[in-house]
Amino acid sequence: MLLGLGLLSVPGATAEIRQSVPARSAPLPVPRPPDLAVEPPAGAPADAPPAPSESTCYAGLTALGIRFERAPAPAAAAACIVTEPVRLEAIGVDGGEIRWPDRPLVACAFARVLGEFTRDIAQPLARGLVGRPLTAFGTGGGFECRARNRTAGGRVSAHGAGLAVDIAWFAFEGDRRELVETPGGEDGRRFVATLRKAACGWFTTVLGPGSDAAHAGHLHLDREPRGRDGESRLCQ
Repeated sequence: MLLGLGLLSVPGATAEIRQSVPARSAPLPVPRPPDLAVEPPAGAPADAPPAPSESTCYAGLTALGIRFERAPAPAAAAACIVTEPVRLEAIGVDGGEIRWPDRPLVACAFARVLGEFTRDIAQPLARGLVGRPLTAFGTGGGFECRARNRTAGGRVSAHGAGLAVDIAWFAFEGDRRELVETPGGEDGRRFVATLRKAACGWFTTVLGPGSDAAHAGHLHLDREPRGRDGESRLCQ
């Protein structure tokens, strides 16, 4: 204790003690983890936004073997919005293709359901009931911003959201074609009737000849949500 006091009383001792204590520096920031320190690609500005990732839905269509074209959002009324619009061209099935020559404009999610239905239901029924593979079917344009049944002031149709198609005919190998309104033979009638019933398991609304005057010449298939859970069915 006395020794400490004696040192402090010596001129210059205080300065010597201060010099012997290392100076404290400000703490350095924590280094960024290596996996986050992503360098921009060569030639790209440092602040360039990341490239958009491939849509999960688009990737699903490709995985199903569907040929399609991404389409711009249709210019229509605010009530008609199509999520991830695509134009359908064909789907690969059994080593061949089933075409959609009308190239319907539909929402990507609806395209996937239609593609799976075509592959898993329509083609097996064509082979089993008609004895020929399905090669194409007419769908109409798909998207159309209008009211249901074209009734003025009515609720917007599922077509207005790209969630519906209207099938007027089916084509089979050998240039055979069957109209939905007037199938030619017994096997054609059974094919259309059985397909129509099976469609109720895939679509929320299925209408056709006999339902009403607006659907006398085609099968209307849509995936517009119905009921509390969105999965109620209207099949007529």
